[in-house]
Amino acid sequence: MLRGRVALSDPKIAGFIEKNYVVAVGEHMQLTRGELRDWFLPEVRRANPQYAGASTQGYYLLTADGKAYAFDNYPPRLPTYLETGVARFRRMPKVEAGITDADIRKAAPKEPPAGASVLRVYSRACADGSKECIAGTYLARDYMWVLQDEVRAIVRAGETAREFAMPPALVGRLVTFHMVDGTRGQVWPWRPDATSKAVFRAKPAGNDGSVRKFTFTGGYAKQDSHPPQWSDRGDEGTLEGEFEIDTRSMQFTRFRAYGEGKAWSDATYSPVSPPPRGRYTMLRAIVEANDELARQVTPEPAGTGQYYLRGGR
Repeated sequence: MLRGRVALSDPKIAGFIEKNYVVAVGEHMQLTRGELRDWFLPEVRRANPQYAGASTQGYYLLTADGKAYAFDNYPPRLPTYLETGVARFRRMPKVEAGITDADIRKAAPKEPPAGASVLRVYSRACADGSKECIAGTYLARDYMWVLQDEVRAIVRAGETAREFAMPPALVGRLVTFHMVDGTRGQVWPWRPDATSKAVFRAKPAGNDGSVRKFTFTGGYAKQDSHPPQWSDRGDEGTLEGEFEIDTRSMQFTRFRAYGEGKAWSDATYSPVSPPPRGRYTMLRAIVEANDELARQVTPEPAGTGQYYLRGGR
């Protein structure tokens, strides 16, 4: 889907879509295994009669009542596909969407837990030994939720210790779900038992009124196999940074972290695969996200529900 993302960034294509379509992007697990599967999978078959139960990724055109009438998954055809889709729609009898208030509430994005802090996570894949990006990859972006009781535990620990371990659930969530290589599209998740190292420690770094300051360093290592997609995948590296917590709200007001890791994979599911059996560099950055948009976009791995909020413990 990387080429599809590039196609959608074309101003002409984006402008045509904005003028003629109501855009919706579906999370794969929710569409194929969640509550929406009983609606989505029949519509996949309606639009794509060749669908045989494998990948459902692609572009689908639907009428207002949720009936799919066209499908394509080849980005170079996207302009023609969109134009013919509009023309075909205009020839159809018009239907009402029939959306109720209950439907809207049910489809609303999952909100962060009460009092949670939100962080932005960036990652980039580079050739081993350099800071040049691997051709065909892109900047991966996601959000991370930090629960208020985890922030409160950091503040308490900093009152009595010169150095302390960061909350295990927070470390587990970070290493399992966010120290990933998502630079080629939606990433296959890690499982907690793939982790052999996850050590993150923090130190108090001063106060400014109600604000507590900290620095931290961390190291992690993961390795697993998942035939037939891959037989050997791994990632090991470090992360360090600093953050500030307002003790009145028990939320991060500032967060700055940078990390480098060495990753490897012989995965074959991506059209832009990493070097087989070869190592490459993963660069990562994490910053605070206190704007309203950040609280409306669910972290990609949060589709796992309570598994995500438990931090992989």
